[in-house]
Amino acid sequence: MLIKWVRCEVTDPAAFDRGQRGWGALAGLPGFLGQRGGWGEQGIAHVVAFWRSADDHAAFLAGPHDALAAAQRGTYGEIEVRLFEGDPALVASDLRCVTGEVVALEPSWTVPPAV
Repeated sequence: MLIKWVRCEVTDPAAFDRGQRGWGALAGLPGFLGQRGGWGEQGIAHVVAFWRSADDHAAFLAGPHDALAAAQRGTYGEIEVRLFEGDPALVASDLRCVTGEVVALEPSWTVPPAV
């Protein structure tokens, strides 16, 4: 499974939060297995998404990614994205094993896969 970790230094937390809620559209995409996220250190947002494969993730990037990301433009300064293989069951319950810090989960940022 592909795990995608996104770390953002947020400059407008309220607007970032509103934009993050728009990522619920991921739920029906082929290969999408879920997403969780929340706040770490002051002003740092962490989002961890789970994909069945790198090919599924690449199709997402070539398709709806930019339209979804547009809602958060201007709400963060620096962004860091890391991709790696792993077991989503271990990561989903405690994002600290990816981020290295405690993350206060935002329930509204959670996107379950479509059933």
